[in-house]
Amino acid sequence: MPRDERLDEPSTEAAEAAARATFERRVVETARMDGGVNALYRIELDDRAVVLKAPTIATDEAFLAEPAVLRFIGQETPVPTPQILAQIAPEAGPLDTAFYVMEFIDGRQVRSLMGLSPPARERLVREAGTHLAAIHELRITDTYGRLQFSDDELGVKSPFQSWDAFFGELVEEVITGLRGDGHLTDEEPRFADLAPTIRNTLADYSVTVDPPPAPALVVSDYRPLNLILATADDTDQLVQGVIDVSGLAGDPLLDAALTEEAMINVPLGGTANTESLRRVFRTAYADGRNSERELLFDERYPYYQLYARAKRLAAFEYTAQFARETDPGAIAKRWRSFVADRVAEIDESRR
Repeated sequence: MPRDERLDEPSTEAAEAAARATFERRVVETARMDGGVNALYRIELDDRAVVLKAPTIATDEAFLAEPAVLRFIGQETPVPTPQILAQIAPEAGPLDTAFYVMEFIDGRQVRSLMGLSPPARERLVREAGTHLAAIHELRITDTYGRLQFSDDELGVKSPFQSWDAFFGELVEEVITGLRGDGHLTDEEPRFADLAPTIRNTLADYSVTVDPPPAPALVVSDYRPLNLILATADDTDQLVQGVIDVSGLAGDPLLDAALTEEAMINVPLGGTANTESLRRVFRTAYADGRNSERELLFDERYPYYQLYARAKRLAAFEYTAQFARETDPGAIAKRWRSFVADRVAEIDESRR
């Protein structure tokens, strides 16, 4: 869960001092990096470049789950992640909060698939599907809930008895956000009128697969801005590093929906190539899970797609920047249409 109050970001001088104390090396230069909710600093040591990250919203235990997850993914899968160089609890470091330091990966970042050529877009969604499939084969816990790092262990501190119960809490958080409450939500909610419909539709969700989905590592935020890409599109591996993850233990298909939403639907929904990119992504993911696409993307998926869109709607002022349109009204119209389509699809499936 997030903190009740957002923390002030450490100053550049404080971040530099933290790096100096952590590595006992000379710091050549320190610069604030843009693009994230948390505080990021690129720090040039006398022998290499590193990135220091400190939380502004997450609790220390939740925040320190991120480097633990990155390290776990890097060790147990072919998915490229930065090397975690230091992971410091608040009581053990010079800042008033936890922080961690990872290697700096040289490459490029794009805000969305719109910043790539059509062939590179297809390559990226294929790699995304392959990466998620590998991550979802990992098992950290046999319970559902939010991952935290405490007592030098990564696990679920307050487990839920079922996936339905945990998903229900996630839905309630999104509904609260649609009404303008919570962190990172719009001060003047544009989509509060959709909250009752979305809530009622998602409240009727139930896992019909028997047995229930095994708790997988759900990274929640696999999207272009959280990736370092190769400098050229024709390299063997387009994604050079996954640099930002969240930590949940839940249904892996929810993660697929969140990724498809951020990677494809937000920037390209409604365009000619949308469906082909979805097929590429889902096929790569299903192949990585050793499953048939039609069997894996079952009746749960429309619910997860609706949830993923609701998350974007709750933070429209931020997420609209990743859409292809420049007019907020046009974006809102397209995104409302997606909600209507998913609600209709779910209603039809209930009959």
